[in-house]
Order: sequence, then structure tokens, then C-alpha cells
Amino acid sequence: MPVVQRIITCFMIPPGLFIVCALVFSVYFVLRKQPRFASISIIFALAIWGCSISPVTDNIMLPLESGVAIPDTISGDVIILLSAGSYDAVPDLTGTGMPDEDMLGRLITAARLYRILQVPVIVSGGVPPGEKAPKAAAAGRILIDLGIPRDKLIIEDRSANTLENAGNSSTVCRQRNFKRPILVTSAYHIKRSIMAFNKFGMHVLPVPANFRNGHRQEYGWSSFLASADALETAQRALREFVALGYYKYVLSL
Repeated sequence: MPVVQRIITCFMIPPGLFIVCALVFSVYFVLRKQPRFASISIIFALAIWGCSISPVTDNIMLPLESGVAIPDTISGDVIILLSAGSYDAVPDLTGTGMPDEDMLGRLITAARLYRILQVPVIVSGGVPPGEKAPKAAAAGRILIDLGIPRDKLIIEDRSANTLENAGNSSTVCRQRNFKRPILVTSAYHIKRSIMAFNKFGMHVLPVPANFRNGHRQEYGWSSFLASADALETAQRALREFVALGYYKYVLSL
């Protein structure tokens, strides 16, 4: 019964619901003797299914994380934490605004590193286009809640993208004479971030967070059910591929 319940639930909510709708349209077009539109509907259903199951989306993400690893030895004199998204207006235990799921993984990694190294933490994240609140604000508050002293936090809230994160954080490092920065961001974001810091002549030790692929990934039958989590993984990976291509072009000029 739980198996049947899970399958039914999958197709009652997006993205599974979109697959059902596309297949219903395909049947409708077959009955109307419109095979071209029926084929388009089936292809659309297969595309949604393919982009929302883990065995496919994990492999889309895999090239971004390949070659990225946690260093055996981690040492440095400052931690640079790159901000991701946030839910800006939501109530939280100690204020307003909460980092999103991607940022929480980065934030926890940075907090754990601080417990080990006891070095300052630069939280870099400003206001992206179309938004209103700097991403570093909520992250900084959470880090204080997790035990990092205020005088160990440096909030850099002018950066709207990764390239600006790198430029502004590099400036802070030079102003404060930090020589061995440790970079914390999501594993899929590491390669582009290193490119950005290299642009500003800053060598960083990358410590990736939020790996989405294991070396020996195992899938059960439920992995082939459409899920919003897998679709989100595909969206992040495809966006990162586009951004990497853009950076390679821009940074080569």
C-alpha cells in the first residue's frame, strides 16, 4: 500500500502531474488523428520525466563535481563563504530571512571549519538583480547563532554575482592582509568560483559543500519517479553550465 500511495502521489503533484497532462493530450491527439501533436506531447512527457529523475539529473550534475574533492589537510587564515539564495521575508528564530537549502549546506560547512581553525569568516553576498535584501545578512546572523563571534565575521554585502564575490572578497583579503583564504561554496559551484578568484589574482583553497553525487550512487525503483528535487538539481546544473561557458568567454577577453 505505501508503494501504491507513493506512486499515486508522484503523479498528483508537479512535475509528475505535468507528465500525466502531456500523456492525456497525446491520447487526445491520437483520437483526433493528429499524430504529429501526439508525438510532440509524448516527447514533452519524456523530457519532463528525464529531467526530473535522479539517475538522469545526477549525471547532468556529475561533470561539475568531477575532480572536486575535500582537501586532506585544511589550513588558512580566513574563510570566504559565498552566499547562495535566501527566503528574505520569512520569520526566523532570531530575525527575518532564512538562507535557502543550498546556502545552509555552505553555511554549516563554514561554521564547522571555524570551529576547527578559529579564523575570521568573510560572508560574501549582496543583492542580486530583481531582489531587495543582501544575501550575506541572513547568513551572518545564522553564523552568529551557531557560535561565531561578531568580531570574527566580515560581511561583504555588495556582490551581486560570483565574479563580484571574488573581486570584493579579494579586496577585503588584501586590505586585512589575509594570505591563505579558504573558499567555501557548493561543490557544483567550485570550478566557476576558482575561475573568478583567479581572475583577481587570488589563490584559494576550495572546500566544497553540498555534494549531490556519491562515488557509488545506488538507485531504487523510486529514483525513477519524477520529483521536484531532481528537477531542481537539473536546473542548477544547467544554469551552472551556462554560467561556466559565459565565464570562460568573458574571462578570456
